[in-house]
Amino acid sequence: DVPPESDIDIFYEFLPEKVDYNLYLDFFDYLEGLFGRRVELVSVDSMPERFKKAIEPDMLIAGKSVQEAESI
Repeated sequence: DVPPESDIDIFYEFLPEKVDYNLYLDFFDYLEGLFGRRVELVSVDSMPERFKKAIEPDMLIAGKSVQEAESI
């Protein structure tokens, strides 16, 4: 069980041509409203490669697993 005061860590990556501070803030606000709790956004680009590989099997990309997304 996860306590209601726990935050949700979300790893994100925007397309380079879409990077914009307002987009980041809108995304942040949307996710907090959607989940009804605090979210922490972590850029995939800032993540150490070793950590990224460790969590990749559990990551979802737009509703798909990393493996499914890579096959598109």
